[in-house]
Amino acid sequence: LRTSVSFTLSAPPEEAVFQPSGPVPTETAVSGTSSTQTPLPTPTLTLTPTPGPTLTPTVTPTPLPTSVILKGIRYEDQKNRWNYCGPANLSMALNYVGWSGNRDTVAKAIKPGVQDPKLNFIDQGRSDVNVMPFEMVDFVNSGTEFRALSRLGGDIELARKLLAADFPFIAEKGYYEKDYAGKVAWLGHYQFVTGYDDARQEVIVQDTWNDGPNFRIKYDEFMAEEAWLSFDNLFIVVYKPERESELMQVLGPYADPMWAAQKALTTAEEHILTTTGINQFFAWFAKGTSHVTLQQYADAAVAYDRAFAIYNALGEDDVQRPYRMM
Repeated sequence: LRTSVSFTLSAPPEEAVFQPSGPVPTETAVSGTSSTQTPLPTPTLTLTPTPGPTLTPTVTPTPLPTSVILKGIRYEDQKNRWNYCGPANLSMALNYVGWSGNRDTVAKAIKPGVQDPKLNFIDQGRSDVNVMPFEMVDFVNSGTEFRALSRLGGDIELARKLLAADFPFIAEKGYYEKDYAGKVAWLGHYQFVTGYDDARQEVIVQDTWNDGPNFRIKYDEFMAEEAWLSFDNLFIVVYKPERESELMQVLGPYADPMWAAQKALTTAEEHILTTTGINQFFAWFAKGTSHVTLQQYADAAVAYDRAFAIYNALGEDDVQRPYRMM
């Protein structure tokens, strides 16, 4: 998504370049220069998700509808607040299942900022510039009567299954926008996904910032390296407790978070082999995130070092160097 509307942000972070210590990979395909440093081996797809047992179907599965647009969404935006896409999207997801709060109710718990009585509520939260998925899931599970889960490795096919079963979801993804200084830059963003249209090859999202309610995004754009893959295709589902078994059936193997992480790892490795430059940076970073979830920390360290070796070779233009990644 590339737009021309200014984005109200706190001051951007320092555009420091992280240089991994020790041997890092040679990236001649990216930088065009040679290096005496030790190259890493070409990645291989070593963690293909293990499929479950094959069952002989006794009935023909019901095909998914070609279009789903969920009704009853109470749209909320993030405007007049600082870095509020997390609270606004979670509030929409919770309202859909019957909650009565709003974005500020969520923010007070997951984005408290500094508790300075001299500041108003909005300015107190200004310094809290990021909301992690686990904070959102924990808020639902510990602070409401509803339930939430997150998984890595989502794709369009799973999105269609969830939406057809009346389970909208929040996707964590990348987004290009102009910041307060007028620079186009990449940043993290949440979007509430509430529909799809196979004929037009589009998902339908509630965008809390510039693009507004019922905004359509092409499948390919939504799945791109700089978009959903930049956060390892992470998604959050908020649901009523009595529908948990139904959700698990829809998720299938994704019900197991380790299976989902392995699926995400395979996806990232496939993108590593077919991309260069900034897109390969996102793919290597996603590979590291998958390894962390799988508790393969040495492999994660190697993947992150490879990602930042590519990052260092990118141009300093903000569109090329996603300096908000950390």
